[in-house]
Parts: sequence; structure tokens; C-alpha cells
Amino acid sequence: DKNGMYVNEKLFYYNHLNKYILTENYCKRVGLYIQFTFDEEHKISLSVNPITLKMLECFEIELENKHILDCIISNTKDAFEQIYNKGYVIPRF
Repeated sequence: DKNGMYVNEKLFYYNHLNKYILTENYCKRVGLYIQFTFDEEHKISLSVNPITLKMLECFEIELENKHILDCIISNTKDAFEQIYNKGYVIPRF
């Protein structure tokens, strides 16, 4: 919900979680995920899609590495080529 996410009926507030955009090129397939980290052992990754992007906007969730997501959105072709070839994006400002 707007305050946090429920895991096993326990509420974890967004402001207490680490939140990152993750990229990968497993088997030369580009993957984009939003990862919420509760502690060293517990993490949830959501695929980036229009619904998860809208969730970030509506719930005002700030990612620790928002500049990477901004780079992917503003330079999609270049970002996807970087992810495809290296597995990550190097923002070019």
C-alpha cells in the first residue's frame, strides 16, 4: 500500500527499506528489477513494467540509485545496449 509492503502479514515501511533498480543480462536477456531489501537475507524483486513504475510514482518511493532508472528511461536504446552487452548501465551525463 502507500505506506509500505506486507510480507507474511507484517508491514515493512518503504522508508525503512533499501530500494534499488537492478539490471542483468542473464543468457543475453535484458532484465530490469526493482529490489526492496528488508535485511541481508530477505529481499523482494519486482520486474520493471508500467505498473511498478506507476507504483513508484504514486507512492512516492525514491530509489537509492534513481539516476540509473532515469538514464534507462531517457536513453532507452543506449541503456538496453549497455545492459545487453555488460549487464549494467553507466549513466552518461
